[in-house]
Amino acid sequence: MERALDSALAIARADNSTAPRMYEALREPFAARQWNDRRRFYAAAIPAAYIGCGAESMQAFQSLEPHVPWRLDALVLRESCYARSGNLDLATRAARDLAEFRRADPPPLLP
Repeated sequence: MERALDSALAIARADNSTAPRMYEALREPFAARQWNDRRRFYAAAIPAAYIGCGAESMQAFQSLEPHVPWRLDALVLRESCYARSGNLDLATRAARDLAEFRRADPPPLLP
């Protein structure tokens, strides 16, 4: 499932004509809600990849609140979209979460 989701995002980024189909495929939960958190993140990331941080991405990111995926790519994309949205509360929370994630990230082993 993880490879399928990663592939859906890669396909959407590589070919904008397939991105809407990838988005539609991820809008509905999988059987037994498997991989639901990851699916919901990709449902937000795919529209952001092909149309930018529009209404679809904003709606998808807001559906993840308040328990967003705690991974760098998700937090960066969320912060970027919320900063562009003009919603100060969401933008502030997203920036704070991203800063907290980066503070907790261990330093690299090699310089």
